[in-house]
Amino acid sequence: MVTCPSEREKKRNYNILWRSKNKDKLKLYSEKHKEKRNILKKKYREENMEKIKKYMSSYREKNRDRIRENNNIRTIRYRKNNSEKIKIRQYSYKKLKSSLMEKYKGCQICKAIKKLEIHHINYTKKKEDVMLLCKSCHTVIHMKIKS
Repeated sequence: MVTCPSEREKKRNYNILWRSKNKDKLKLYSEKHKEKRNILKKKYREENMEKIKKYMSSYREKNRDRIRENNNIRTIRYRKNNSEKIKIRQYSYKKLKSSLMEKYKGCQICKAIKKLEIHHINYTKKKEDVMLLCKSCHTVIHMKIKS
């Protein structure tokens, strides 16, 4: 049964109002059932991957300029807030990468020699504060740091 727009709007407004009044309850529920929600999200994504891809593709197509503008704003903000990190990153790639390559001959974890990157433990110009890692090991380290 299709409801008329006014009924739909009433339900929507009621839901918005209810959510605003019960933020604490929703937060507690979310924390209590976090694992269950994650499993359901994962299951939904697996079952509806094509549908999600189509939606995301059409969204990106319709909002190309908006996405580009947001990315530009994010980039500018990042560069402004992390100028020292950027300088150290540039320095380490220019000066330290070749000496690390000579010393370790590859990834410090798995010894791979392709797709090597520099991982900064602390953002200083010291050689001891960087590691030479392959892309996969570097990704794993950042995943562990985030969790």
